Amino acid sequence: SASSVYQDPFTLARSLASLDHLSGGRIGWNILTSFYKDTARKTYTTGRAFSYEDRYAISQDFMNASLALWQAWDENAIVRDKDSGYYAIPERVHPVSHKGPYFQLEGALNVSRSPQQVPVLFVPVSSPDGQEFAATNGEVVFNRQNNLADMKLFYRAIKEKAKQHGRDPESVLVTPGVILVVGDTVEEAEAQFQRIVPFIDPARALGQIEALFGWAPGLVSPASLPVDWPRIEKPSNYTEALVDQAKKNGLSLQQLAIRASASRGFLLLVGTAESVADTLQHWYESEAVDGFVVGPIVAPDGVKDITRKLVPELQRRGLFRKHAGKGETLREALGLPDHRQASHTREDDAA
Repeated sequence: SASSVYQDPFTLARSLASLDHLSGGRIGWNILTSFYKDTARKTYTTGRAFSYEDRYAISQDFMNASLALWQAWDENAIVRDKDSGYYAIPERVHPVSHKGPYFQLEGALNVSRSPQQVPVLFVPVSSPDGQEFAATNGEVVFNRQNNLADMKLFYRAIKEKAKQHGRDPESVLVTPGVILVVGDTVEEAEAQFQRIVPFIDPARALGQIEALFGWAPGLVSPASLPVDWPRIEKPSNYTEALVDQAKKNGLSLQQLAIRASASRGFLLLVGTAESVADTLQHWYESEAVDGFVVGPIVAPDGVKDITRKLVPELQRRGLFRKHAGKGETLREALGLPDHRQASHTREDDAA
């Protein structure tokens, strides 16, 4: 993760290209548009004042400069010719002259073309402006969404916007975050989830869900079950999903509040490998996602449970590969095309 607002394009492009070389092409860049402007301005000596709305314009200028630097080296630029003394053919390294509204630079990147040329571009997003930025630049679009209906709308919006920007929609992967707690039984998974409950402020969690539902503080007993709850005053797909979750799992208002707080807006799944796989498969087959960014509720035990219990179940269903390709890059592992190809639609190629 790195900011596209408070850094210099040359420095970041050089760092990521170096890491791509060192890792054999396994680097991705999670592009952060840095909305905590006051904090960043105090901690970065190059911090600049900007309005909240300007951050995507700044980030786009940053992206344009970075992409130009990464693409400055031709694939066959390096020759390592001892007889002539040339490490690289100068004519195959193209100096960049970028004069954008926020960033200006002259010269070529002093790191040769890396295995991926461009790291896989991850874009976390939620706002409409963020969706435009993601559709223009992102290769893996990451969001917080725990409601299937809303996720379908988001998925279609990103794909359509990508197409409007002249990109192949299939070259843009939409992958919401999901927090997983996997056990051999539902009871075991629930016990694992309870390990984090002492670290959540119950009063704050309750206040957040009361505000979300549009209820006055204290209107509903924390111990009450959904059957006793009054009408939701601020209905949405999200609140509907929360109420359904409470009904399905027999959760009190306080228990639901704890889960909502623990998920931080992400999809939270607590259960066996089979039940968790059922939900992941349903979202995937509903054309709401291309995959998931998976996180355990605790580490390292949660990671072990995912790899040893959930992954084999997904492999059994044909939803997860059984073997990693030797020497493949992150871009190849994700099934993403060369970055130069990703900007063209199939219709353009056919034409």
